[in-house]
Amino acid sequence: MRTLICLLFALTTAVPAMAQQTIAPGSPSLRPDRIQPFTDTLVLLFTPRDSAQRVYGTLVRRVERARSHGIPIFRETQHYHLESGDQFDTLDVSATTLTPLRIVEIDVKSRHALELTNTRITGTAWSADSGERTIDAPLPTPFFHGMMTEAFIAALPLADGSTIHLPVAETPDAKVRMAEFRVTGSARLHTAQGPVDCFVVQENKVTTGWVSKADGHLVRLHWTLPNGTDIWKLPRRDVPYLKGVDAT
Repeated sequence: MRTLICLLFALTTAVPAMAQQTIAPGSPSLRPDRIQPFTDTLVLLFTPRDSAQRVYGTLVRRVERARSHGIPIFRETQHYHLESGDQFDTLDVSATTLTPLRIVEIDVKSRHALELTNTRITGTAWSADSGERTIDAPLPTPFFHGMMTEAFIAALPLADGSTIHLPVAETPDAKVRMAEFRVTGSARLHTAQGPVDCFVVQENKVTTGWVSKADGHLVRLHWTLPNGTDIWKLPRRDVPYLKGVDAT
């Protein structure tokens, strides 16, 4: 699943410079006050080339407020139940700057538990291929963890015509890359809770997200794998409304 998540980020299409901005953890442009605790069950709908659509897996995602070492944090937890096995992820980020502080990811073939300080990444990582290793490395330039780009997207100042660049990295071997979110239009989506007016956010040539204009939450996501597999990621309750999209 980490491989799938990694496909959701890098963008290539340029827009006028005045509409672009780069945002890192702690940027004054971030709006962490817009992040609201929630628990939701999402589904991954796969349609392989020349095959019928099926549910590949489910994701229970939760974002809650907590405290760690005396400071307020947001804690995101994810439980993926996939055809290939289960995955459990926990990410702590600063509630004021959205700086990643701690990450634990566990699946059937690998796991890691890392602490991120101002200067270093420390912890352990294990994989079925290479066993366990200790990690103690300099922290690269400030970045958002890849887990954050869906659950914390409400904090981004998306607007008509805007393009936002983010430093993003995965763990355990954090290599920072610049991701891009480009607002290409608007649409009204029909959902189980009624119509939702959204920004259409292009992430690359094959990945599109719909983000609520009202509260900034990610309503649904669509992308296509290199082998032609078509994927939708959306709340389970909204699957019957998947075709309900109006241009605005």
